[in-house]
Amino acid sequence: MFKQLIKGLWGGLVIKRKVIQIANSTQLISLPRKWAQKYSIKKGDELDIEEEGSSLKVSVDKGLQVEKVEVDVSGIGVMAKRVIAALYKSGYDEVHVKFSTTEELKYVQEVLKETCIGFEITSQEKNSLTAKAISSAVYSEFDSILRRSFLFLSSMIRESLEAIKKQDTTSLNNTILMDDNLDKFTDFCRRILNKKGYPTFRKTPPVYYIVEELEKIGDECKDICELLVKNPVKINKDTIAVYSEIAEFFDFFHELFYKFELAKVTVFEKKKDDLNKKIGLLLDKSGRDEVKVLLHLSILVDKIFNLNGALMAAAL
Repeated sequence: MFKQLIKGLWGGLVIKRKVIQIANSTQLISLPRKWAQKYSIKKGDELDIEEEGSSLKVSVDKGLQVEKVEVDVSGIGVMAKRVIAALYKSGYDEVHVKFSTTEELKYVQEVLKETCIGFEITSQEKNSLTAKAISSAVYSEFDSILRRSFLFLSSMIRESLEAIKKQDTTSLNNTILMDDNLDKFTDFCRRILNKKGYPTFRKTPPVYYIVEELEKIGDECKDICELLVKNPVKINKDTIAVYSEIAEFFDFFHELFYKFELAKVTVFEKKKDDLNKKIGLLLDKSGRDEVKVLLHLSILVDKIFNLNGALMAAAL
């Protein structure tokens, strides 16, 4: 089914060109004729050339190309949401969606509303709709939105901690809802990285990984809240103390991301080891309900620590 799911998703072509040597210093390659005609390239026009590792990116300053894709979500149920979100993050500007049931339509509408910043449904028929980016992604906003993602996740962790301390179900539910906004921020950042790349191109993959993991850390925090909403139990003060240290552990990484010091990576690792040791001791003496929370906290520690590899790849 998935082979027919998306038309043109992997449609990029590699075009071979021979290098022409002019005199002793100048080397030339020709532009693909169809591409030049599409963007009305004329003699004397200026093109932008960006170095991206072993590649050169040639572009014309006539606005970004509007990338379109067609997808059929018939028969894949709730996975329709993931497909649409993936296309948004991939950088497509126009998505034509085919569906066969009202439920599938609902899934598509939900994900467009919940996470696809700047996208709106521009036309709809019986079994299809078209969604377009009605506002361009502003690349200069990437750093601002990434900072907001860090701050929002830090707030989410601390809000859930306070709610657990007070056994406040309303606050736990409010923290669960915070995850929707975190998803919006991180999806927007991934879209920008896929569409434009990080200013320093070699940093694009590690920064993308960090952004994706921020979203997953938020999911883990949400899972803890959902667990305690369904099964309200009083959490031991020692477990709460560990969760407080995890909040500080995340803030330590946040600081390290924006002000990297190699020596602090060793401190970061020691904090991880100390937290895992404390969680291990608590697991040995806790009841079943507490153990579930501790297991989530253990996952949180690992997810936060595992960001260090990508951080060093980007920072060194």
